[in-house]
Amino acid sequence: MENWRVIRVVHYVLTVLIVLVVCFPSDVLAWDNQTVHPQVNRSALELFETLKNNDPFLINATLNGAECWGEAWDPENTTDLFHAPPAVKKRHFAGDWITWGGFSADEPEGPMALRHFYNPYPPDNPRPWLTDQQQIVNFLRTRVSSTIRNPEISLIGWAENQEKGWVDEYFLPQRYSWNDAKEYFKQALADTDASNVNYGKAWRAVGETMHLFADLTLPPHVRNDGHASFLGGRLGDADPAETSTTAEHVLKYYSASGGWSTAINYNQDVIKMMRQIANWTNTNFLSKDTIPITGSTVTANGGPAFPSPSMAGRTPDRDGYVWYDVDDHRIRMARTSWWYRWSLSKNPGFFLDSAVIADQRSLLLPTAVRAAEAVLERFLPRFSVEAKATQDSKVPGRYQVHAVLTQGQDEVTNYEWQKYGRLAVRNGAQIIVNDKQVIPVRVTTSDEKLNEFTRDISPDSPGANPKFVVRYDFGGYVVQSDPVKLQSPPQDTGNYCFRMVVVTGPREGIEYNFTVALNHDSNQYGPFATNPPTPNGFRTDKICLESGAYNMTVTYGQPPYVKRTTVTVKSDIPNDLEEVRKEGQEEWGCKYILRLHLAAPEYIPGQK
Repeated sequence: MENWRVIRVVHYVLTVLIVLVVCFPSDVLAWDNQTVHPQVNRSALELFETLKNNDPFLINATLNGAECWGEAWDPENTTDLFHAPPAVKKRHFAGDWITWGGFSADEPEGPMALRHFYNPYPPDNPRPWLTDQQQIVNFLRTRVSSTIRNPEISLIGWAENQEKGWVDEYFLPQRYSWNDAKEYFKQALADTDASNVNYGKAWRAVGETMHLFADLTLPPHVRNDGHASFLGGRLGDADPAETSTTAEHVLKYYSASGGWSTAINYNQDVIKMMRQIANWTNTNFLSKDTIPITGSTVTANGGPAFPSPSMAGRTPDRDGYVWYDVDDHRIRMARTSWWYRWSLSKNPGFFLDSAVIADQRSLLLPTAVRAAEAVLERFLPRFSVEAKATQDSKVPGRYQVHAVLTQGQDEVTNYEWQKYGRLAVRNGAQIIVNDKQVIPVRVTTSDEKLNEFTRDISPDSPGANPKFVVRYDFGGYVVQSDPVKLQSPPQDTGNYCFRMVVVTGPREGIEYNFTVALNHDSNQYGPFATNPPTPNGFRTDKICLESGAYNMTVTYGQPPYVKRTTVTVKSDIPNDLEEVRKEGQEEWGCKYILRLHLAAPEYIPGQK
């Protein structure tokens, strides 16, 4: 009796192990999450650097900022069939978080194999999740645990974080959905500490959403074709396109100049784009188990045949290939069997060989990269930065910098972010002087926002022509102002200095005497006399004024014929000086020149 118990236990353990190995090996997943999916995401990042030049908000933005913290599950953390290991706090560049999101999206492998499917047919399908190979789930439910079940959640439901019940929430919570990506980024921006983990979590969620888009360009994932396998597909039900595609194929077929589907609108909100891509893939490509069986209304996996692509009216060529057009691309749909081509069978026995799969890759892989890039474009909030600086008139070398971060969205990006309102920013701001001195800008209170700020700075070594930019680094996403010149300190501390040029209309036989007086002191500048006057007029010595407004009196003529004029000089803002002309500092020794234009003196006897 005891021996029979031992035999039953051994039989149970062996059964579970065999089912786990057969049903959920690493290659059950869409392509390969070790190399192919990370390469799709990596290529999408490269494509972003090209396409962002078409967006006025993104053209000067980069993803090349500083590393940020997050919770990682990278290839070095290994893979797992059912249980996710504890999240490892790490610091990565934004691009690396996104790249390895292509890996972590498929972990743990078993449950993800049931969540990365979306069947768009028939329209408004009430059961769009994977229902193929339900017998596997039923077997595990009866032999392993009653909690094991088909999660009945589609890829799009997973992307929207539509978990069902406490079992999913407890055993395999969705923490990196498309909605999570935006929520994490909002929280990251609002944190006063730029090293918070939400930046990394946001980028990882973006990378995992990109992974889902790549899955939607795989026919079995949109045609209810479960494809559990064993030993790389030599036994079981592996899909040939998935098991044979490598990262090198992504590099071979992807090009920044195009090659992706032109039937898809990549400039729309993410969930709508998911549905459109799923429909496009479902309509135009066959998977191994959904090839229509000749003379039947079902496919190889027993499901109802999809209406498209159809073999009807298509004649195989001499090599047995059925050709058709997808977005102006001429590709092979399927091939007849060797037996049929040699007239040894009346059943065409259509299948997907290496040439058909190569044709599929030529359009599906570029589309996967372009769609993944579109996710990043849809995710990034659009910002512009304006900055200006004013010179401190009392403290030499000190400037007051004022910056404004404006959130300006295009229509689609605004749709993705509109429910979050105006994003509050409390970290990431910097003032960078002469491309080398970095002055961090931190909030002074927990309530302060850096969407607009004013700070006093004193550059270490401003040099002859100092300039600065205001830069925001949001976990690696960098936006900055145009360069702004810092005005050189005044030649006399706290003053504005200029020369005055008095230009008159000549009058023959008259000697011109000029005396310039300013009411800020008791000095008189002049008299200056010449006969006849020179075309260039008369220059005063350097005159320096503190900030303020002054009356200037010019007395000219030959006694008893005297003329006086009063001019207001605004020196608080040098550019407001009346009749100011900027001249070369080396030529004049002053930065500003005031030209006073006077008519020839009138003869007014007796006027003093």
